[in-house]
Amino acid sequence: MAPANCCPRWTFRLLPYPWQQPFRASEHGFILLLVPLLATLTLALVDGALAATPTSPLSPLPTTSQPSLPPSEAPLPPSEPSWPPSEPSWPPSSGGAAITIRGKLLYRTTWPNGTWLLSSVNGTSTSYTLPYQPIEARSGNEIPPGQYVNLTCFLPNDITTMCSNITNARIYLAAAPMIATNVTLRVLVMVVSINKTPGRRCSAVKGANVTQIKDAFLGPGGYADFFENCSYGRMVFDRQMLTVEPIVIPCIETNLQCTPEIISNAAMKYLPQGLR
Repeated sequence: MAPANCCPRWTFRLLPYPWQQPFRASEHGFILLLVPLLATLTLALVDGALAATPTSPLSPLPTTSQPSLPPSEAPLPPSEPSWPPSEPSWPPSSGGAAITIRGKLLYRTTWPNGTWLLSSVNGTSTSYTLPYQPIEARSGNEIPPGQYVNLTCFLPNDITTMCSNITNARIYLAAAPMIATNVTLRVLVMVVSINKTPGRRCSAVKGANVTQIKDAFLGPGGYADFFENCSYGRMVFDRQMLTVEPIVIPCIETNLQCTPEIISNAAMKYLPQGLR
């Protein structure tokens, strides 16, 4: 045991040999002895840890060489669309045919927005209804009625004469100057009736009274007087030549369409030979 008035001491005997002297150290001396030992041990552990560290996941992996593509053929990422985008086909497919027709451009004041049509198409008595007023392809201007027009008509099917779309409209013959004075009108009025046809859904429809129609033109205050008064006598009806003709057509001819041009074209087929 150490004396009571002394600092604590520890005695180290390294080996049991009689020639060795006891080694004594104070608390501070013991700590100084451990510092180099701990430092050496720490360095050894660090070196071992570094030697065992695996390859970093960020290290580049060896790659096999691949032939490079030209910039124009290199594929684009999936999220990047091709450019420029493909243009839509025009005209759009309508399930019918595109035909070229020519004739005189007319306008009818029908309800509610009027009707544009091409009459006397390709030298026949057939008329084609247009979806809107044609636009001249070269100038971009609207074509007025009375001009002779060549255009492309898109038909939704093979049995109709109503164009679903029109393009490439061009004037091939200018309209003759319209004479509005010193005119004598020779008028033909067709009063159309539709008869019942077996196997068809339409019913018989009777036309207006022929006598009442004639009186509406030639009677006092009728259309003939109206035109003569408003033109100061420069546009009159030929009262002797005005003809009101009743026409009966089968409902198959109208194709169940309440279209003035279709009904008119059908009625023209049944006119007496001398009135065509």
